Amino acid sequence: MSAGADHMVARRNDGTVWTWGDNSDGQLGDDLGARAGTPRQVMGLPAITAVATGWAHSLALATDGTVWAWGRNGWGQLGNGTYNHTTGVGQVLGLWGIVAISAGNDHSLALRNDGTLWAWGHNDKGQVGNGSTAGSINSPVQVLTQVASLGAHMGTSHSIVTRTDGSVWVWGDSYFSQLGIPGVLGTLTPLQVGGISGTITSAVGGAMHSFAVGSDGTVWAWGLQGNGSLGLPGVTTQQSPTRVPLLTNVIAVAGRNRHGLALRGDGTLRTWGANSDGQLGDGTFVDRASPITVPVQGTFTAVGTSLFASMALRNDGTVWVWGSSSGGLLGNATTDSGSALPVEPKGIPKRVPVSAGAFHTLALRADGTARAWGNNGSGQLGDGTYSNRSLPISSTGMSCTQAVASGGVHTLALRCDGTVWAWGNNSAGALGTGTGTTGTPTRVPGLSGVVAIAAGVDFSLALRNDGSVFAWGNNASGQLGDGSTTSRTAPVQVTGLANVAAIAAGHAHALALRADGTLWAWGKNDAGQVGDYTVTNRTVPVQVLTGVKGMDASSQHSLAVGNDGSLWAWGNNTFGQLGTGTYSDAFFPTQVTGVSGLDNVSAGAHFSLAVGTDGSLWSWGRNQDGELGDGTTVQRNTPAKVTSLTGVTVASAGEQHGVVYLQDGSVRAWGLNVFGQLGLGDTVTRTSPAQVTGL
Repeated sequence: MSAGADHMVARRNDGTVWTWGDNSDGQLGDDLGARAGTPRQVMGLPAITAVATGWAHSLALATDGTVWAWGRNGWGQLGNGTYNHTTGVGQVLGLWGIVAISAGNDHSLALRNDGTLWAWGHNDKGQVGNGSTAGSINSPVQVLTQVASLGAHMGTSHSIVTRTDGSVWVWGDSYFSQLGIPGVLGTLTPLQVGGISGTITSAVGGAMHSFAVGSDGTVWAWGLQGNGSLGLPGVTTQQSPTRVPLLTNVIAVAGRNRHGLALRGDGTLRTWGANSDGQLGDGTFVDRASPITVPVQGTFTAVGTSLFASMALRNDGTVWVWGSSSGGLLGNATTDSGSALPVEPKGIPKRVPVSAGAFHTLALRADGTARAWGNNGSGQLGDGTYSNRSLPISSTGMSCTQAVASGGVHTLALRCDGTVWAWGNNSAGALGTGTGTTGTPTRVPGLSGVVAIAAGVDFSLALRNDGSVFAWGNNASGQLGDGSTTSRTAPVQVTGLANVAAIAAGHAHALALRADGTLWAWGKNDAGQVGDYTVTNRTVPVQVLTGVKGMDASSQHSLAVGNDGSLWAWGNNTFGQLGTGTYSDAFFPTQVTGVSGLDNVSAGAHFSLAVGTDGSLWSWGRNQDGELGDGTTVQRNTPAKVTSLTGVTVASAGEQHGVVYLQDGSVRAWGLNVFGQLGLGDTVTRTSPAQVTGL
């Protein structure tokens, strides 16, 4: 991921690129408007492995070693031989074998696999580094050899790289000592920076300053200290590299403007400097001269900064941003107000690696192929047969899949191109393909730009990247949310919903989480599972909760996770599945005590699962078939930790079995197994998690 002045770019692990924020110069890669409040996909790109951003232009590195660019081009920073802005993607001229890219405000750099460095764009201060005083260069020129790495970004008008011997080299403007060489006010060709001990692994340029990260986890800073941007208290300008105190075990740094962001080896974040827009993420607007800890849950793997905002990639693949929302920079559907605490952009499709249906299970491999096992009486495994499978098999013809959803006796898949595919039982129209059950994946017509899917017992939901929700299938209880009880064999839009970020489907009711954190529900409500204090079915969505970050629905109960990691539950509680310590139904969201710090939840038929941000798994409710995974068949009405599991990222609860995806990429399953839904090669019920083989 990378942040420009007022736009952000993220590359998913499926090779697609997503952008949001300001688009006045086409830096989002399209002509769909002056700004985007939620992420949208950049079309026309090959498979991408890395991205970089300048002030208002974007770069993408393809898996074949070519470089692509779009946006502002007044100084030739797109490298296409012209000075014309472009709202569509285009290939940078003459580059091949590229392994890394970076960008300053209006210039660009690329590192070839032979160690040569290539640069182009604005050159008024010599930031291209080829010895020229030309104001601009609109196609790549070679400037250096034996280069080892490029930082996430260059400076406003200077460049900085590391070479194979661990040294740091700089060129361009140094009016504020941003080159770190005392007495040098600028250079048109690369010079080595002295005064740094140890081996440097990466270096980045800020507006008027620079950072370098050592192999020992130390951070070095020099240049202008404005608003504390160097993290060096008591300093105004630092002419040569100085170690930043309080920063240890650092593996990456970002600092485009007047604040800095560091990623430590333990996955925690540190920020410092200007904080006028909350870009330090500590909930205040107070500048910090020394690094502070960002109070955000989870561990992180990458960082980036724009002018007045910050971004970080969490190890579950989600992006978190904070600070200014100028032009929609936060990607959470707001464009007028920022956030002094980290928030998650809405609309980037989340990878859903496991899904437990009533009696069948699906798993999504990293290569985008799906595996299925269990009951196949209606062809819900998608292998073209109707034979049950106790070991994972491949769903026919499915590739580049980013999410799977297992319903009662049907299955959905979301592919990388935003299309939805369905297979299995279609007696109530749950496949959205008209009529006729099918044992092979078939595209749902009329749907595009989809970013999330959900499957109920005999109905389906899809969330589009514009925040709208569509539904199809059985509608006897109003679960399609279109104001009627008429079943549909083709998708219809759910009434009265906008800016939706996530969806969930129960047996006959549904939930939608809007970007503002409000939770909405509709459909069957005989046990209060809608959560509106009644037992009246709802044919259109009603708001039931605020401050929510995740949720799930099942037979007759619903679960939600608050932004603070709290747990909420409502609906039927016959088996203690609400976790409230009683067996009384709840007709409205009720907070569950005894568990906190949660990341996601899943509701089974009569039991519940929750995953903590620390990788723990919690379970409660019915346990007759071992669905709690605690090694017993003892029912519980309060959450308890499943001690045999750690490193859990996602949990999915089926009718009477559970499945989890672990950080190491493995899958564990437990519970009822009469159809082989545990994927263990037999039909033996398990009360403790067992690893699914062949994945």
